[in-house]
Amino acid sequence: TEAYYWRYYTNGTWEYWKPMSTYKFRAVYPGDKANLESGSTSSRVMLDYKTGVTGAPDNYDLTVAYTERTPVTEGYGAVPLTFNHALAAVSVKVRYNDAVSSTASDKLMALYFRNLIQSATLFFPSSDRSKTIDWSNNQGINYTDKLYSWSDTDGISFTNSTLASAFGGKYIFVIPQTIGSKQAAIYFQTQESGTIVNLGYLPAITWEPGKIYDYTLLISASSIEVVVTIKTWTKFESENDITIS
Repeated sequence: TEAYYWRYYTNGTWEYWKPMSTYKFRAVYPGDKANLESGSTSSRVMLDYKTGVTGAPDNYDLTVAYTERTPVTEGYGAVPLTFNHALAAVSVKVRYNDAVSSTASDKLMALYFRNLIQSATLFFPSSDRSKTIDWSNNQGINYTDKLYSWSDTDGISFTNSTLASAFGGKYIFVIPQTIGSKQAAIYFQTQESGTIVNLGYLPAITWEPGKIYDYTLLISASSIEVVVTIKTWTKFESENDITIS
């Protein structure tokens, strides 16, 4: 009877959940941007993500959720979905290091990355069926293109105490990946350097889903040091409000 089943409405008819069955739920946000593969099912999301190069379709905060419900043991109430960030987020700032005179100043004019994975397929839950995010089937390291290219016509001033932020101070969304020593680098130009392109290698690191990596390039007359601060990504970055109607 209706007292023992949880009703839901689909395809124009009322259906009933069976107490002994296990129901699986997956969700992707933003769904209107997500490029789901045909192999996706109720129990596993497969999604292609390509970013970082001119014309790439993706550079948004991709979040995913998955849960299961067995009514006989867990009841018939609302099913909560916990969304997780599937990507890592990166910011870049530039300043002179502390040894440079406080009167010295320059402007950050342009910046880009090289030698990163910028296209891959998301599997969630992962291939071992644990509720983790797995980025596989990647297209390999892109050694050819300028990735996440940014520039500012007027330039952004920096000193040894004032930071210049690339990307308008916002985060770029990147494929989680392991970066080897002297593999990936940040290339940049300043007003003083003119057409000369400087570079700083990213320290060896693994970018993990749901983590923020704030990079600071410290410039001196003879060296460029790249330091990184890592923190957990708790804020949801979205251009849209999520509403329930």
